[in-house]
Amino acid sequence: MHPRLHYFSLISTDKLNHRFGANFHVGPASRKVLGTTLALLSAKVRPVVVSALIPYRRGTSYSSIERIERIPYVRLFALGRGAFRRLTASVSFLFYTISVVRSNDAVLLYNAFPEYILAAFYRFLIGHRAILDVEDGPRVDERGPRGAMNIISFHILRALCDQKVVTVSKALAETLKLTKYHVNYGVSFQTRNSKPPTERFRADAPLSILYGGAIMPETGSDLFCKAVRQLADNHPKLRVTFHITGVYDSTFLEGLRLNQPNDCETEIIVHGDLTAAEYNALLRSMDVGLCLKLPSHSMGQTTFPSKVVEICAAGVLLCTTRVSDVPDIFDDNNAVVLKNEEVDELVGAIANICHNKEEMQHRAHCGRLMVEHRFGVTKVGSDLRAFIFAESPVTQPLAAGST
Repeated sequence: MHPRLHYFSLISTDKLNHRFGANFHVGPASRKVLGTTLALLSAKVRPVVVSALIPYRRGTSYSSIERIERIPYVRLFALGRGAFRRLTASVSFLFYTISVVRSNDAVLLYNAFPEYILAAFYRFLIGHRAILDVEDGPRVDERGPRGAMNIISFHILRALCDQKVVTVSKALAETLKLTKYHVNYGVSFQTRNSKPPTERFRADAPLSILYGGAIMPETGSDLFCKAVRQLADNHPKLRVTFHITGVYDSTFLEGLRLNQPNDCETEIIVHGDLTAAEYNALLRSMDVGLCLKLPSHSMGQTTFPSKVVEICAAGVLLCTTRVSDVPDIFDDNNAVVLKNEEVDELVGAIANICHNKEEMQHRAHCGRLMVEHRFGVTKVGSDLRAFIFAESPVTQPLAAGST
């Protein structure tokens, strides 16, 4: 009998939003969870995604079982908003754990959300502890009730869960002083319908660059705005089109305004809120994908940008800061790795890409081959299965790519 794993998370998808009349978009987390579960499925594990993100609404079932790809998705009951929704969700996770999860099943908790505490406490009492998947470590600069709740929840779950931890980077594992851990950077899928290599970096076409995700100063919004304006000022004849999507505020859009003559070749296209399918189609059509999370900021020190794997997996050239474990994975053979967080460095990198498209096409190809080798479905699944279901104690840290 193949082992069973229950992956507790707070994710949604386009299909589920449509099914329940909701509007929750947690793209990076959803892609990471679903990619990981598909990898585990390839390793002959029976994964189940369990979530309580979408609250109960009149006309919908209290809980339901859907199917995403080939993965069962259990939508648990949750009601209301804020603290009350968290409370009802935590009770649902507890009842699910008591009534569905068997003693020899594994329970993996995506991040240290307080909704998991009751279920983790029950597993602790029966002697079958859950395993934490730490994607975002606690940040000392988070203020107010939300920041305090995140820190308290993390420490409670660390005490209740198993000593071995799945984590997002070696840098975070070292910061948290973990001794038994496995790094899961993400999963590379061979993307269908991507732009063929011969259609990327065409000499007769503008360079298309994607900047998306949660756009804020910590993820490089100020750096990006200054670089776009400087590029337009100093290199007006470079044909560059920036595509923007994700979550941002009006301040960011205001910072992107260009006061350039009509012959300036810098163009900005804002796509707004995209579905997962629309985002994937946009990504596959790009030449370059930006990851500008700042290493100097605490967010850059407590997580890892999984987008770097999905950008390369789509055959798109990655242009990234040296955040977290990025320098351990990428170099100037398979990506464009910025030396610092300065505006001149980013502008120079974009200009260099424009002037050396053939070389950059080769780098993008090498990046795709590398992530398919290191983070392919089969490898990620087999490594995770060996770590989670190990019968003997793990005495040495296991990182992605370990055997």
